[in-house]
Amino acid sequence: MRLFVLGSSWCFLRGKRQVVRVLVFLKFSCIMNMEASLEAIRNQLENIARAQEEQTARLVEQATRMEAVETRLQHPVVVTK
Repeated sequence: MRLFVLGSSWCFLRGKRQVVRVLVFLKFSCIMNMEASLEAIRNQLENIARAQEEQTARLVEQATRMEAVETRLQHPVVVTK
């Protein structure tokens, strides 16, 4: 019987059955790391989408102001005394 440390887990090797348990632990650990990475990517994509929505709103506001200025330039108000 051999004893070794795997990450923070102690494992006793007693033949093929224990080796399978160690491999399952490694696979589970890998999946957990992948899930954390995917969560981080999802958060980044949400931040990007939010920033794009804000930028679109700013562009719409700017276009509205520009249209108002263009309208005033095309139809100037003449003030007479």
